[in-house]
Amino acid sequence: MHILASLRSVSSLRHPRVSPELMLVSPVRQSKERLSMKLIVSAIVALGVFAGALNASAQASDEVVKSGGRSKAANNIYIVQMSDKPVVSYEGGIPGLPATKPRQGQKIDPNSTAVLKYVSYLNDRHGNALNATGGRKVYDYNYTFNGFAAELTAQQADALKNTPGVLSVSKDELQYADTATT
Repeated sequence: MHILASLRSVSSLRHPRVSPELMLVSPVRQSKERLSMKLIVSAIVALGVFAGALNASAQASDEVVKSGGRSKAANNIYIVQMSDKPVVSYEGGIPGLPATKPRQGQKIDPNSTAVLKYVSYLNDRHGNALNATGGRKVYDYNYTFNGFAAELTAQQADALKNTPGVLSVSKDELQYADTATT
């Protein structure tokens, strides 16, 4: 009873309406409330950081220019499609390069000797086409699409269209999904 009496005297100084029984529960309740508040503050901070990162990412991406109500990427990147088959479609026919097309229901092995040799062949063909006109290769596409992305001037892109082995040259642009029908 001595402890209860001293709790009453302490509680009456701080919280005249709070009973000693509630004072015993209060630290646990306060701890839970603090933890809950910390979680809420952490979530708000994380959301703010995420929103800031998205904003920075959007600003760092390609400059967008308005034209005709639609936005287009303002860069000099072109996608070049080559005439040779990509890895998943190549059935052989080039001396020294075995077929890489997988059997039905199978996947390609990107580390197999046949695939690596054919990818090297395609990359050489990409480089040869680009060397004929100039420009800077940005990326090679080999597995499901045979081609490459390159930074070109409009004149280089036009010249590349007439290079043997090139099927198409398309300017990189921002595309929008049309969801008029589902």
